[in-house]
Amino acid sequence: MTENEIYCEHEDSGWATIIRFRTLPDSDAQECVCKVLEELCQRNKETASKNVVLDMARIESMQSCLVGALVAFRRVVVQDGGAFLITNCTPFIVELLQACQLHRVFDFCETTDDALQRLTRSAADRMGRGRQE
Repeated sequence: MTENEIYCEHEDSGWATIIRFRTLPDSDAQECVCKVLEELCQRNKETASKNVVLDMARIESMQSCLVGALVAFRRVVVQDGGAFLITNCTPFIVELLQACQLHRVFDFCETTDDALQRLTRSAADRMGRGRQE
């Protein structure tokens, strides 16, 4: 089993790659997840779907390396023309990201389904505007 499989799972929903973290029990695990995000940045460039939904339901704390990895991952996704949405944050994670002023950088949705619906609406809106032009 690779580090990627130990600490997170991912699936392609058609509209987005959905990444779900498993548990991050210690600082070593968070460092491994940082490496996993770097791998996923490269992998996302090779997939048809450029959008990423990051499910944070099992993340109870974050060290600075993970915060930095999230910012870098989002930058790669957005520069490649995709959307990056974070879902299922605990209140502590929301407070942490707000304290770092990252609520201005990241887009949040309550649930993964909400994020997928938002991406679907966004794609439909773009298609509608394209027909009008």
